[in-house]
Amino acid sequence: MEQTDIINPFQPYMTLEMDGYNQIDRPDYGISHFYEFTIHDKKKHCIKAVPDASIDLLFNIGTNKVSTYISGTVFGVKKWELGTQDDCFGVRFQPGQGLLPKELTMEMIVNDDVEIDGDIFGQNLTEKIALAKTMSCLLYTSPSPRDRSVSR
Repeated sequence: MEQTDIINPFQPYMTLEMDGYNQIDRPDYGISHFYEFTIHDKKKHCIKAVPDASIDLLFNIGTNKVSTYISGTVFGVKKWELGTQDDCFGVRFQPGQGLLPKELTMEMIVNDDVEIDGDIFGQNLTEKIALAKTMSCLLYTSPSPRDRSVSR
């Protein structure tokens, strides 16, 4: 069997500017890694994204609401709105892979951030994410392309 090289997409502004940035690599099912961080500075709710050919699924976790965003790759450095709440959990997919709602295509999210209903990936998924206390708990509630219908 031929081995495939894994690309590790990277967003340097996220790792450098976010408090408590933590990442767990997960090189299977088209996923690069899971990540979490907290935004303590209101100015950092918007950071810069750089081209990495990846899609991000970001859950912005508040006390009473979880907002879910899907962000496509960018063509150049651009602003990346991270939502209004301070706690975030995300999934970064391998380049060319992704978990998309059926009504979206990869072309529709290139260079864009789209707010979506996070519960389309699993019943009460956003509630489960809001109640999780650690990234390990979040990993067990996260959507997996193996379990859901996906667009690639």
